[in-house]
Amino acid sequence: MEKAIRDPDPLELPLKISQAKAHTLLAQLDQATDKSPKLLLTSDQIVLFGREVREKPSSRAEALAFLR
Repeated sequence: MEKAIRDPDPLELPLKISQAKAHTLLAQLDQATDKSPKLLLTSDQIVLFGREVREKPSSRAEALAFLR
């Protein structure tokens, strides 16, 4: 889900991802049999290098390359 969400402004990206997570979880809670009150808190973070969003590294080598 997260990789499908994009925004030209990288500073808006965590908010959009968090909202998508909340919508998904709210849909699941609507289907739950337990209707007691719930508190739902979602968040997300990104790593920026300049104005470039750095995705989660796919390998140790890529993680090390990000640090160079």
